[in-house]
Amino acid sequence: MKKSVLFFFILIVVLLSSVLVLQIMVLHPRPAAGTAAQAGHSSVQKDLAATLLAKGLPGEAARVLAGYLDATDLDDAERARLCYRLGTMYMDLFEYEKALVYFMRRKCSCRRLNLNRNLTRRL
Repeated sequence: MKKSVLFFFILIVVLLSSVLVLQIMVLHPRPAAGTAAQAGHSSVQKDLAATLLAKGLPGEAARVLAGYLDATDLDDAERARLCYRLGTMYMDLFEYEKALVYFMRRKCSCRRLNLNRNLTRRL
């Protein structure tokens, strides 16, 4: 009985802290492109997505990563890698339309990089 109450309490604390972090991220204004503050903010978004994924919230992690992808100016290789990661996350969530969108975005991002081998096998 005590173990289940403790587990429930810890679960509530973790979920509430995750919600708090998400609210802070949403309310925090996005810095101008190309500044050092953007790099720090982007790092926070990537860390938040990794934490959410580790805590078993892949849908929220995908949402945060998608926001990071749209908010930052990435080179083609990084954009292609992130699109592929989002595509596989949405495949695991059985959201095939979203997965296809990110796989196609990856294909467009990496035409110049010749990285289409894994994508062709995945589709």
